[in-house]
Amino acid sequence: AGEERIDRGMKSRIAKAGLIAAEIAGLAVAAVFCLTAFIAWRAQSGPVDLGWAAPAFKSAANAAAFGGAVRRIGDISLEKLDDKGGWRLTFSEVRLGKPRSEATARVPLIAADLYPRDFFSGRAGPRRVIFDGAELRIVRRADRRIKFDFGAGAGERTNVVASLTGGAYFREAFERAELRRVRINFVDEGSGRTWRGENA
Repeated sequence: AGEERIDRGMKSRIAKAGLIAAEIAGLAVAAVFCLTAFIAWRAQSGPVDLGWAAPAFKSAANAAAFGGAVRRIGDISLEKLDDKGGWRLTFSEVRLGKPRSEATARVPLIAADLYPRDFFSGRAGPRRVIFDGAELRIVRRADRRIKFDFGAGAGERTNVVASLTGGAYFREAFERAELRRVRINFVDEGSGRTWRGENA
């Protein structure tokens, strides 16, 4: 009889804990939905500053593909596009590069045009992406290999390059990428020469 009471008590506590967890999850989902609705409502009248969410975007980007190479996201904003229900998500002052890495990238502005109906129809990703003012530093080592330290290994580096140039994220809805005012600084370790390509 004593064991039965203990079993019933444990089952009751487990059921209560499950109910509390479900309530917390429900509140979290409701809070996210309300926040999303509020941001969308505010964006109807002009750009909404999402700079407070920059650390979350940085963590998500590093977890998804960049392996810790996203050093900084300065600011983020969201605004409604005039045509066909689209939204523009803009990132400013983005910096890429592993700590103590010689290969780096600075992008003053990245803008991605998103359409909710693409996501609802299973076509994830932005339709258009704009990179404005990007500056890359690429180093060729003495053994004539390129230093591109945005990933831990060859496969990870390939994933990063794919992400920067389209990749799996843009495969479904992607239509066009624009590179504006791009500058590439090359360094050759063997000869010590440096040169620059602009508006590439």
